[in-house]
Amino acid sequence: TNCCLKAVKKAQIAPGQTVLITGAGPIGLMFIMLVKYFGARAIATDLLPSRIAKALSVGAEAAFDARDADLVAKIHAMTDGMGVDTTLLAVPSEKAFFQALDCTRKGGKILFFAEFPEEVEIPLNPNVLYRREIDLIGSYSSSFRLQNLAADIVFNSRIDVPALISDRFPLQELSAAVERAIAPTQETYKILIYP
Repeated sequence: TNCCLKAVKKAQIAPGQTVLITGAGPIGLMFIMLVKYFGARAIATDLLPSRIAKALSVGAEAAFDARDADLVAKIHAMTDGMGVDTTLLAVPSEKAFFQALDCTRKGGKILFFAEFPEEVEIPLNPNVLYRREIDLIGSYSSSFRLQNLAADIVFNSRIDVPALISDRFPLQELSAAVERAIAPTQETYKILIYP
């Protein structure tokens, strides 16, 4: 929670904003919940129908297949033609980044939260950032300054933490839990182990 919370704070997400979250895995779902917690609207994208449905179930106002040819038009239609205020990149995808550029409004922000392969380089015309005044931000790891707030959000159920848990294993079934983590299904999110 702390890592995602730090990113949301760094992006200065505030009430009334609209935020695009690319990827509706465990991180993306956490972002949807935190964006809502801070009073903003969340729109999500993913490739898996089950994750698109999950994004809606945890509070996304809309969730789309990232391959939808009309994605940019749909997001602009939801934002009075402006585009979203902020995009949180929760998948290491060059295609997702360029979608974010197309979907983010002038003066908006794009935050990189996913770790890309080291060899990936994204070709970018700097005039796109200059003319549209887009801020590119990175956020990595957690912050001790946010730990109290992160604990409050989790332990006082200010977000739906159980919705992020797909599997529960007793400690004696640790090997099965590890196998599930190594070979996750489309329905795998967070795995808990109970001692």
